[in-house]
Amino acid sequence: MILQKTGEAKGASFYESEGQDKKYQVRQVDRQYSGTVKKPVYYLERIGAGKPEYISGMFRTKREGFYSLDIKDKTTGIRSMFDAIFTEGGERLELKPKVKKG
Repeated sequence: MILQKTGEAKGASFYESEGQDKKYQVRQVDRQYSGTVKKPVYYLERIGAGKPEYISGMFRTKREGFYSLDIKDKTTGIRSMFDAIFTEGGERLELKPKVKKG
């Protein structure tokens, strides 16, 4: 899924999906996590009517502009791993399923 940046305000960047008319926001994590080694840097939320819906925390990877996240299927409850790739200076965000190695 490709998301295009539409704006920003108060520590959040807003994105819209191409051709799906769905809106999202990426926010910086604003709380402390104790007892965890790897902490999320950002979190992804879907914007609709009412309060934004939390989707996943976004974790740094070794690759510049790449973050890791997991998205829970609403029907099965199974979590799938995704890469979040920021390009064009953060103007574009691509969410794509992680490819299993080996």
